[in-house]
Amino acid sequence: MTEFNNSNNMMVAADKLGVGLPWKVFIFSFILFGTVLGSYLGLIFGYKPFLNSRIESVQSQIDELARSVSVEEQSELLRFYSQIVNMKTLLDGHISLNKFFSFLENRANRQVSYDIAFLNSSNRELILEGVAASYPILSEQLQALHQAPEVERYTLSQSQVAEGRVRFRIVANLVPILFK
Repeated sequence: MTEFNNSNNMMVAADKLGVGLPWKVFIFSFILFGTVLGSYLGLIFGYKPFLNSRIESVQSQIDELARSVSVEEQSELLRFYSQIVNMKTLLDGHISLNKFFSFLENRANRQVSYDIAFLNSSNRELILEGVAASYPILSEQLQALHQAPEVERYTLSQSQVAEGRVRFRIVANLVPILFK
């Protein structure tokens, strides 16, 4: 019988807890609904007309400004703006060679002279033809290119001794950041 009473007492306790909880949830939901409804109505009937009046005010200022500028001045301004946009487009596509020349100057060995430096920017290929004092000097030049972070890969495509000096041709592929 003790078990039954214990179970009965639990049911009574559960009923007492369950009775107040739905009312609390209902009141909370009602307050939340009222807050959302009040905010919505405030936005619709208060803030929206304020924004509309500001839009009309700014629009009237724009119309007044448009009337104060002549058609000739507007077309001149449009032509000037078009020129600026076209110039920006050209400059965005322009390749600056400052980084390239500083790279070439910093990586060149003093005992190496270049006769030809051909740069193909579309495939980032650099062809260097020149003369080195000896093969060890040419090897130093190749090591400098190998260590350069601006060079992705390089190839010594030609070398020959002529008149006690080494004529060479190097083909190197450069990193894209060098052209920006």
